[in-house]
Amino acid sequence: LTIIGFIFSKARKTDPLVIIVLLSLAYFAFSSGRHTVLFVIVSGVFCYEHLLNIYNQLTECFYKKLNQKNEKLLNFLLDKGLPLIPLILCICILSTFNLPAWKLDTSGYPISSIKFIKNNDLKGNLLLPFYWGGFATWNLYPDVQVSTDGRYVEIFSEETFNKFNSFFFNKSDNSSLIGDYKIDIILLDRHFKDVYDRKINKSKWKSVYKDEISEVLMPANKAITRSLKKPRQNN
Repeated sequence: LTIIGFIFSKARKTDPLVIIVLLSLAYFAFSSGRHTVLFVIVSGVFCYEHLLNIYNQLTECFYKKLNQKNEKLLNFLLDKGLPLIPLILCICILSTFNLPAWKLDTSGYPISSIKFIKNNDLKGNLLLPFYWGGFATWNLYPDVQVSTDGRYVEIFSEETFNKFNSFFFNKSDNSSLIGDYKIDIILLDRHFKDVYDRKINKSKWKSVYKDEISEVLMPANKAITRSLKKPRQNN
């Protein structure tokens, strides 16, 4: 629509700066899907005038080919009927959905383990599966820095992401990354225990909390001088 608007519209000449901004945002949008919304918002602002001009050109063309009676009908359809089409479509689509009461499914999240880390004021670099990274960052930042999370497209290199990802899901021996990245805390998904169990040196790491979903490990050589607080299940 943006390209059509700028090419076929007879509206006033577009400011070159607008073209530069749109091309820049288009580049970012094609580089990462997360940036598409920025392009859509900005292009919507600048393209409106051009698309409206094309709309007026088309209606003017129709008017020239219709007699007066049909012109009145066309005016009614364009002015009254056309704006109603998106509304009617939305109503029809929504009427086909059976929308239950919205409820967040937290069964796959390490809620208790994250609370354990937070309640005991544990800090440092946290090694965990990327699909828990955003949840951990939301609750523990800035005291805890995650190994990877949903922003891996933008802020983590592909090499780094693959290293951490393979630790949890591949059977290859890459246990050295724990030392390479100076990991202070490990949060494990117990569903994949058989994969990473042999990668962790049990003499160097101690399990300090676990539940049905996850497990928290800390270096065994870091003396724990106080009793760690376990999270309440009803919190």
